[in-house]
Amino acid sequence: MTVPLVELRGIAKRFESLAQATAVLDGIDLKIDAGESVAVVGPSGCGKSTLLNIIGALLPSSAGEVLFDGEALSSMDPDSLAGLRNREIGYVFQQHHLLPQCTALENVLIPTLVQGSRTDRDKAHARARELLDPRVNEALRNQLAERTVQEVVAGQGGALPDE
Repeated sequence: MTVPLVELRGIAKRFESLAQATAVLDGIDLKIDAGESVAVVGPSGCGKSTLLNIIGALLPSSAGEVLFDGEALSSMDPDSLAGLRNREIGYVFQQHHLLPQCTALENVLIPTLVQGSRTDRDKAHARARELLDPRVNEALRNQLAERTVQEVVAGQGGALPDE
């Protein structure tokens, strides 16, 4: 029997304030196998982002256990968690966190800046190009990879939001 890539056991999350404690998640059990696609759906405010932040090792749970490839996240120190996020977890935030002065390819490569060897960076560069959009043709993918965020948005007829 294979170990699930992600396993949640009795996950709960409470946010404490001086006035009250708010329970957002309570008793969540979930197994996700490698290669499996999962959608987290529900109304606004039901805890979807909180759940994803816990799975992505960005937020600790109040109770329960998160296992990634059989290893408990609670047993990892902050540096190990950062390494796990850097090497194993891809996270797309609801609000874009792109650097507007960088190309799309450069934005994808930002997490690789902490990787040590030139070989690792070269492999990451090749993989980033592949990940930009494997469904579009090669010429379009290369064209988009070399454009800045503003150029891509402008090319799509949109504008960057004021920040």
